Amino acid sequence: MTKTIKREDLSNAVIAKTGLAVAESKTMVDDMLDLIGAALHMDGQVKLRSFGNFTKLSKAERIGRNPKTGENATVSARNSVSFHASKMLIAKMNADR
Repeated sequence: MTKTIKREDLSNAVIAKTGLAVAESKTMVDDMLDLIGAALHMDGQVKLRSFGNFTKLSKAERIGRNPKTGENATVSARNSVSFHASKMLIAKMNADR
């Protein structure tokens, strides 16, 4: 079963673990995600110990192909994010197997 975790789910988990008010937990989650995004924008890398590393990737402009029509199209330059899980996170994921 696949489940997408939303900001609300993270906020509810903070409420369950800490007993904070709903507004405070939402603010905490939003601030944390904003901080990660700002750090990626400025430094290009965020390391969260025992979780993993986020790295900003700069992708150059390239020629792509429209799969429906087969026509060539220019894909503009953009930034992307790569995530590499830590050994501890991978071990936790495989512990239940």
